[in-house]
Amino acid sequence: MLKNNDGTAGLRALATTILAGGLLLSLTAGLQASDQIVVPNALETVEGNGNNGFPFNIANFGRNSQRYQQIYDAGDFAALSGPVLITELIFRPDIGTGRRFSSTLPDIQINLSTTTFAVDQLSTTFADNVGTDDTIVFDGALSLSSADTGAGPRDFDIVIVLDTPFLYNPAAGNLLLDVRNYGGGFTTQFDAHFASSDPTSRTSTNVTGGVNSTTADFADSGGLVTKFTYVPAAIEVLVDIKPGSDKNPVNLKSNSKSKGKSAAAGGVLPVAILTTDDYDALLTDETTVLFGDPELGGAAAPIRSTVEDVDDDGDDDLLLHFSIRELVDSGAIDGDSLILALTGLTLDGLLIEGFDLVTVKP
Repeated sequence: MLKNNDGTAGLRALATTILAGGLLLSLTAGLQASDQIVVPNALETVEGNGNNGFPFNIANFGRNSQRYQQIYDAGDFAALSGPVLITELIFRPDIGTGRRFSSTLPDIQINLSTTTFAVDQLSTTFADNVGTDDTIVFDGALSLSSADTGAGPRDFDIVIVLDTPFLYNPAAGNLLLDVRNYGGGFTTQFDAHFASSDPTSRTSTNVTGGVNSTTADFADSGGLVTKFTYVPAAIEVLVDIKPGSDKNPVNLKSNSKSKGKSAAAGGVLPVAILTTDDYDALLTDETTVLFGDPELGGAAAPIRSTVEDVDDDGDDDLLLHFSIRELVDSGAIDGDSLILALTGLTLDGLLIEGFDLVTVKP
């Protein structure tokens, strides 16, 4: 395991960011099924009592830009078993004023964060509402469309796929949607609900050129009816590449194999999942494990495994062996790799992930 010294602290911080930011989704695709939840919960199959053109249909109201914040009460995420990675925001047209459309809004920035403010109590100073985990989840031209189908309410088909999934833990606070619409644009009126007793409220600018304002001039108890797509956040496990080695050297030239021999005949990279007070490595379903550089997107499965006390602490650990040739051929490692990550499932189907640093010899 590469030690956390002055030369590696920055890399460890980067690796932690990769885990929290969801870049490992490329490795976990197909392992953990996504799920969805509608907020307000009560409106999943019921039309809201109003409509809303903010913040994605503002040209319809003569606005060329806008800052918009909407809060979602954590209580409406009570069905979640724990922290999740939010991957999509989905809306639906209003049944009375919505219409079929296809449009590209030229310049949209969407942030998500966990706020300490309560519903219907957002500050008119935007910065006050933003949580410490504020994350830009989308930034750029945003293409939206709707077929305006469904007997009522309309179908959720206005989809925003987040560039960066957001790690949300309802136990930590309410969810804040923060949209900066820099370029105006037309879409349609979205389904919304207005009630002091519901789990949403909003605050925004309501003047031309308002996106750069630090304060809101409009607030009420309304909010867009929103469907969130998410995957459960992973259990972080302790991974040790080349147990007993501090620098974790990986020689890519050892990936060769002789004619007629398997990939396992070349170099093999041992990687341990360590048992800790928080996780029993033997609960890992090794048939689901994938390993590779999360920034490359490729991954390889282990070619064999053993159970042994790798770190001499009296607990059994799971030692996996990966073919270096397969890691290279699958695009899971290259000469620039600094971090290798491991993902998989427990025997109960829970997602796990962990990482260690490497020193690659091309």
